[in-house]
Amino acid sequence: MEKIVITYRNKLMRRSALYGSAFVVIGIASMFFGTMSMHFFTAMGLFHVATAIYYSKYPYVTLDDRQVMIGWRKIQRDTITQIRQFAGDITISSGKKEFTINREMAEDSSRPDLERLYGILADRIESNTVTQKL
Repeated sequence: MEKIVITYRNKLMRRSALYGSAFVVIGIASMFFGTMSMHFFTAMGLFHVATAIYYSKYPYVTLDDRQVMIGWRKIQRDTITQIRQFAGDITISSGKKEFTINREMAEDSSRPDLERLYGILADRIESNTVTQKL
């Protein structure tokens, strides 16, 4: 089986980078020109910049032969017990774990891959259910 990779939406990356840059500039400018030091703005700016780098470097969802990775969280494919789709979001359940894939966070060009991912996992769950009933 091929590997399915769904990336974060470019709009999220740009927005985080823009907000981060603005907060860092405000924080540094307030340290030099203001009477009040605004370390909070600098810290929030660095957090937003780090988030933008994370969004650009790592995919949102990865499906391979053994596991589904959503961000840094992993779920083994053979432990998935239920998959649901509601309002475009896909919820994957496995015993005690439950992960939700938000369709709005996926890049528009990756949405057909998201539908394929749902189809592959739903077929696997259905075939496991039929096998267990036999």
